[in-house]
Formats: sequence, structure tokens, C-alpha cells
Amino acid sequence: MRIVVTKYVLMICIAWCCLCSCRSYKDQIVYFQNIDDIEALSSDTIYSSPLIKKGDALIINVLGDDPNVVAPFNMPAYSYLAPGNDNVYSSTMLQCYTVDTEGYVLFPVIGRVLLAGKTKKEAQNYLQREIGEIVNNPIVNIQYENYKVSILGEVAKPGVHRFKNERVTLLDLIAEAGDITLYGQRNNVLLIRDNDGKREFHRLDLTDGEVFKSSAYYLQQNDIVYIEPNESKKKNAKYSQTDQFNISLVSTIVSMVTMLTTLGITLFIK
Repeated sequence: MRIVVTKYVLMICIAWCCLCSCRSYKDQIVYFQNIDDIEALSSDTIYSSPLIKKGDALIINVLGDDPNVVAPFNMPAYSYLAPGNDNVYSSTMLQCYTVDTEGYVLFPVIGRVLLAGKTKKEAQNYLQREIGEIVNNPIVNIQYENYKVSILGEVAKPGVHRFKNERVTLLDLIAEAGDITLYGQRNNVLLIRDNDGKREFHRLDLTDGEVFKSSAYYLQQNDIVYIEPNESKKKNAKYSQTDQFNISLVSTIVSMVTMLTTLGITLFIK
């Protein structure tokens, strides 16, 4: 009777270890584990339009009732046919305006205008008022030319990613980067943001559905996201390939010995 009880205790211990291991692994890689407990949330409650910053590149297009009247506000991009050649040609693409170090852009006809610190909508309304003093019913459209964010660390495609739409979420960037690898820490994502010359740091937990309520869930231009490697990857980085092979070999042998020992104990108990 005692042998039978010992046998079942051993089996329960082995099963418990396996379950704990699986649970721990799940906790590390599964996104939004408590999402069913999160109340529905409107994105407008946490989304705030990014502000135009110094160094931003903007494409500004002006429309009006008479295309000829608004034409001076839509300067085409010019370039030389070849280096040293005096001949130039105009492109069908519109001129790109760079926000200078003081937050201004030099715009045709109306001169320097302060756009830094404004949202895209605020900048459009501001230009419409300025141009409206010269032409009737102008419509101004602004697009970011350099809306880019960077992602580093444990993702399939790290690097700089560009977006046409400025309403970009952290998940959009991760999807664009091919998802986080199995070696990445999903519960400790670091976001670095430059806010008017000041560095901000945000820690985000993608295994928690509360991430959707974070003010850093929506990205801003030039944000940097870093996916830190987990402890297993950090430990492997300390060893050379030869060391890793030796460690792997020893680990395999230990696993086999453990398995044979367990099998022997089971057969002995029987």
C-alpha cells in the first residue's frame, strides 16, 4: 500500500512540475491575458493627436475655388537634371516643408509661419485663416512626410518603420516588425519619446489588457520602442557557440539521465 501511494505521489509531482512550467511559459508570451475583464473603452478617450515638432517634414497642399489663384501656394519640387547642370525640371510632387529649429516653416506668399506645437488640424485651420485673407475659401491639407518610429531588440524585423497615417499604435508597429520573438519580454516593453527636447520613458506590459488605456499606446513620430530579451537569451549571449553546444550537450545528457532515473524508479515501484 505504501509503495502504491509513493508511486502516485511521484506521478502527481511530475505532472505538477509540467503544469507549472507550461503556465509560466504562457504568462510570458500570451498577449492581453485578462482582456475579458477590461471594460470597453473608446479610443478617443486616450488618443491625442501628435503635435508638429521641430525637424518634422510636412507636405502642404492648398485647394480653392480657382486652381490658378491657389497655384502660388503649391510650389512644386525642383531639382537639377544632373550635377553641375543649370537646367532644372519641376516634379508633379509638392514641395516638402521642414519645420526649422525655431518651429517655423517658410511658406510661399505668406512667409514664415509657426507650426510647431500645433496638431495637424490646428495647423490646417491656422493656414486656412492666413491664406483666407488673400483668396476665398481655401482648403489646406497637411501630411507628414517623415512619420517614422523605430523598434529595436527582439522582433523579427527591427529598424525604422514609416507610416502614412499618424494614428499609429504600438501594436501596429509590432505587427509591421513581424511580431515579438519568443525571446522577447512582452511584459516589459520600453518606449522612449522625445517631448520637446525632453526624454520620456514608458514601460508597457503587453500581457495585460490595461495597456490599451496607456497614454503611450498611441505612438508619436520619432518614438523608439525597445523589446528587451528574456533571461534565457541573456544567458545564452554570455557564451560562444562552442560553449553553447557543450552546455546543450550536457543539458541533453542530464535530461536523459533524469528520464532514465525516473523510469527506473517507476519500474522499481511496480
